[in-house]
Amino acid sequence: MSKHKFLMFGLIAAALLMAACGGGVVEEEAAAPTDPLDLGGREVTIMVENEYPPFNVIDIDTDEGVGWDYDVWREICRRLNCEAVFVEAAWPPFEMMAAGELDVAADGITIKLGRSMIIDYSDPYIEYGMVMMMRTDNVYETAEDFKNSDARVSSQAGTTNEAAALALVGEDRVDNYGEWPIAVEAVLSGDADGIAIDDVAAVAYIKENPGELMAGFHLTSGEFLAFVFPPGSPLIGPVNVAIQDMLEDGTMDAICQEWLLRNCSPEE
Repeated sequence: MSKHKFLMFGLIAAALLMAACGGGVVEEEAAAPTDPLDLGGREVTIMVENEYPPFNVIDIDTDEGVGWDYDVWREICRRLNCEAVFVEAAWPPFEMMAAGELDVAADGITIKLGRSMIIDYSDPYIEYGMVMMMRTDNVYETAEDFKNSDARVSSQAGTTNEAAALALVGEDRVDNYGEWPIAVEAVLSGDADGIAIDDVAAVAYIKENPGELMAGFHLTSGEFLAFVFPPGSPLIGPVNVAIQDMLEDGTMDAICQEWLLRNCSPEE
């Protein structure tokens, strides 16, 4: 008997055996697909600095992390059936995220082309501008006034805020710090005359220092904040759906009003 006939008999026998067993393989393939928006209760690890109010900070009364990031991610996980686990880590998070050490980085991160070469972004959740936050006794009404003086700027290294400060006054007049609270303290103490900061973050520091700090002239506008993921993360799709749903049903705006004192949904 030829090899082809042996092969044909083998295929027929296998088909008869599958039929006798009730076609188990076929039935398994026909099973209902898993809901892609149900993460099955899995933990999602979320990077926060706990040094960037109003997005994340340690509450001095409870010693627990609080802020916009905490409230938004707990709501996202409520909708997607996951558990939000917040992990404190230092800025910048991009190498960590590129290596897949955590699931997502929060922390009010601006969408930038260079960053997108090594990480992936969620859909944006807010459009914002950058301001020069200064003491209330400042004498600089415009960016041109500030630029043409000897005023110094404090900033956090590796941020888009640092880039804006450098573009305005040059490297010799920018003082970088590892953490935002220290950079803000430099302004309060008089070591710096202003700090380039996102307008949504300036809110928290102005509230914490009433009568001492103010939002001055704008440096940029039309920028976007988003969450950062390791490249190709399967979480991006479900999280984007949750973000859009929260924007549409008003949940995002409620959280943004509480922490940022403004809506996150785009204006009509």
